[in-house]
Amino acid sequence: MRAPLLLVLATALLPLLAAQPDSALVVVHPITSSLNLSAGEVAPLAFVIQNLGGDIAANVTVTLTASGCAQLLSWNGTWEKNLAVSLGDLAPGSAKRLVVQVRCQGERGSIIATAYGDNVDPAFASATVSARSSSEAQPLVLLPLAAVMLVAMTYALARSRKKGKRR
Repeated sequence: MRAPLLLVLATALLPLLAAQPDSALVVVHPITSSLNLSAGEVAPLAFVIQNLGGDIAANVTVTLTASGCAQLLSWNGTWEKNLAVSLGDLAPGSAKRLVVQVRCQGERGSIIATAYGDNVDPAFASATVSARSSSEAQPLVLLPLAAVMLVAMTYALARSRKKGKRR
């Protein structure tokens, strides 16, 4: 039953998959759509920039704009709200990955990535950044303590059973 259904589905989608545009078509995909960071924590945020068209995308540039609490680590080591990077030409079917370090100084923010080139329309993607409250971080702090308590209780139980067998 599954094989004929998959065959029908593949046959129906084949024209759509083969319909690659003749011109360059740049798209931006965030690897993750949201980051939840502790105060002062720095995390990587990645975007994939891909040319799905049939022509070379010339002089592709990606701008990153942070708003709210979000800040981006610039190439010279300072925290900024705006960054730009030139990716050069993207061949048809190729993709490049852009990774930037992010931190959140406040409650909530976002990062918008815009890719544009000489012969392509701009493409956009966004990711949200939010600060984790201190109450969310407490279970992580208590986890090692709980593990130590479990080991101690297991040891005490084993000793009490040994003493019971000796009598």
